[in-house]
Amino acid sequence: REGGADVPEPPLTCFHLTDLFSDFDPGIFANNDGTTVYSTGNNPLDVWGRIGGTVAGMFSSAEEGAGSLSELLDFIAAGEGGYNSMNQGTVGNRIVGSTHDASTILGQNLTQMSIQQILDFQALPRGSATRLFAAGRYQIIPDTMRFAIQKAGARRADTFNEAMQDRLGEALVLHKRPALRRYLIGESDDIQEAMLDFAREWASVPDPRTGNSYYGSGNRSAHTVEEVRTALIRARGTMLGDDD
Repeated sequence: REGGADVPEPPLTCFHLTDLFSDFDPGIFANNDGTTVYSTGNNPLDVWGRIGGTVAGMFSSAEEGAGSLSELLDFIAAGEGGYNSMNQGTVGNRIVGSTHDASTILGQNLTQMSIQQILDFQALPRGSATRLFAAGRYQIIPDTMRFAIQKAGARRADTFNEAMQDRLGEALVLHKRPALRRYLIGESDDIQEAMLDFAREWASVPDPRTGNSYYGSGNRSAHTVEEVRTALIRARGTMLGDDD
């Protein structure tokens, strides 16, 4: 209902689109003035234009074998943290507020919070007692969090639970670092560049040129360069179906 009046059934094309993406962030379907993109009378192609980026991301993830990334996600987590791990950023060259039990700082486990709550804690100013910087199994920082939410097609009302965190991790692997993605899906054989891209995304992954974390400020690599090489080769093989 809009303005108290009954809204006629939308055209069939619009119905299918809005049905399919009803669980996505409402912002995807909203005009700047807050009205809905798929109101009666709007061109279905306008709707598609608004959600096209998210649709493309979703379908490309499925086609590229996002579900086969579990072993690589475990590898990342081994150096980054658990589902309730967090830190509050760095002071000088020291990471502060680092814990594997976020409830001791935030009063609640990350896995019990909504994505919006995570974003709210991340938006607190530096120095706040309950500020959240890197969150969860993949230590996702604020700017990266917003990117991952969009690419994963998540809603801010969704729970930041184990399944959601893995979904966001998949989105980062497949969509944030192009050289890493191209290697994993077989579009490139440049594993050195893929390893460098990998190190740029996660501080626990070593820079293949130095063996140390790509980032200073208290960050340390948790793997050897050879371990990373092996992990990427295995992940690529799994995704391409030739990991025998």
